[in-house]
Amino acid sequence: MSLKNSVKRYMLLLEKLQKGYPTLEELIDFLEEHEIQVSSRTLQRDFKQLREQYQIDIVYDSTKKGYYIDEETSLDINRFVGFLDVLRTADLLNESFEKSKETLRYLDFDTDVQQRGSHLLRDLLTALREHREMEITHESFFRDTPKIYLVQPYLLKEYMNRRYLVAMVKGLGGSDERERFRTFGVDRITKLTLLPRSFTPDPSIEPKAFFDHVIGLTYSTSTLQEVVLSFDAGQGKYVKTLPWHSSQKILVDNDKELRIQINVKPNFELVQKILMQGANVEVISPESVRNKVEKHLSQALKKYNS
Repeated sequence: MSLKNSVKRYMLLLEKLQKGYPTLEELIDFLEEHEIQVSSRTLQRDFKQLREQYQIDIVYDSTKKGYYIDEETSLDINRFVGFLDVLRTADLLNESFEKSKETLRYLDFDTDVQQRGSHLLRDLLTALREHREMEITHESFFRDTPKIYLVQPYLLKEYMNRRYLVAMVKGLGGSDERERFRTFGVDRITKLTLLPRSFTPDPSIEPKAFFDHVIGLTYSTSTLQEVVLSFDAGQGKYVKTLPWHSSQKILVDNDKELRIQINVKPNFELVQKILMQGANVEVISPESVRNKVEKHLSQALKKYNS
């Protein structure tokens, strides 16, 4: 079957499997409700492909007499669904272009920044998949001259329409800089050389976990804190549909305010995100975050009162 059909089928299967322990017959009926005809053999083949190609383990529970996703042996389901959604969106756009070349006239995506460095994606993905070391030349916003780094890539991450490479720095062009993880903006990598030697990733390190308790890219070992934010009712509608963090919990929701709690490690991006809301948000706690936001707002106000 085509990639388009497979992606749609996978997304529906995962949707159904996350709601209980469906039998093969119930899965087949669910797909038929969405105009997809499959046999039990096709479903078994899908289970095998999801396990072997994407590390999504669908197993049978003899007690519940149905199938479920084994989250302990599977990759992050939400990230995988997000990946499938990207594929589906790309396919829908391609289908629209095939039907009418005028489609581009009606699209205005914010892709200018994201396109910078896109020519490096093939080599980056090769390095990540094959665990190859790389030599990269990177330009920093805070440095006048670019630097060359020897790195071992671990993760490709996206945030605010920019792609970032999370890698272990093994050395700085001609120096013995200590080993450490660092995040590089892909749009600021001006040169990338795939090296012939490979490396063995440290099994105790899970780079995605660096970002589990932060907003954005600045990860740290600081203490996890309960951050409470109060939004006016209008802005609160957006916050409910676009949660700030996976830990987001609604404390108050009425016609005057939406008050939420997120459990994160406060960082630069959190403060910036709060400041972007202007007068639509107030930091209730912790005091340290409230003081940082207040300081930034005071400094900004001085520029307008000078």
